[in-house]
Amino acid sequence: MNARFLLLLTTVLATPAFAQQQADVVHSWTTGTEAAAVQALADVFAANGGTWVDVPVAGPSNATATAVNRIVGGTPPAAFRLSVGGEILTMAEQGLLRPIEVEGLDLDATIPTVFQAGLKYEDEYYGIPLNVQSVNWVFASNKALAEAGVTEYPTDLDSFSRRWMH
Repeated sequence: MNARFLLLLTTVLATPAFAQQQADVVHSWTTGTEAAAVQALADVFAANGGTWVDVPVAGPSNATATAVNRIVGGTPPAAFRLSVGGEILTMAEQGLLRPIEVEGLDLDATIPTVFQAGLKYEDEYYGIPLNVQSVNWVFASNKALAEAGVTEYPTDLDSFSRRWMH
């Protein structure tokens, strides 16, 4: 988890606006290190006087469906985890989300520019980045590469391109 984003979220969770509140949080981080990350956030929230109600749902699509069903049904969660971009912006446009406002924190100065367009609708933030994932990952089978005679693995995009993208 990117320390800058975790710091931002924990800063938001530690503000007076969140103190003494109960927050039910829908997410799909149900196992291992993801569950430990959620627990760390819950601990910060609790340390600042809040009561965290964990609502883990297996699978990102199922968690999103749970949150949307609750919003439409009139019992929205305090927070839920979505990917940056499409879902957040569509839900904001439809009036299903409230903008995030944190007194004394300049989100434009804090959130990297590359993420801002996927988190803002009509110049207001509807999400805060928590972690960074990407669709441009490359996975390789060491066994298959060894069988193909590959002994040196690319370590960056340039070396990957030179070796594999001719």
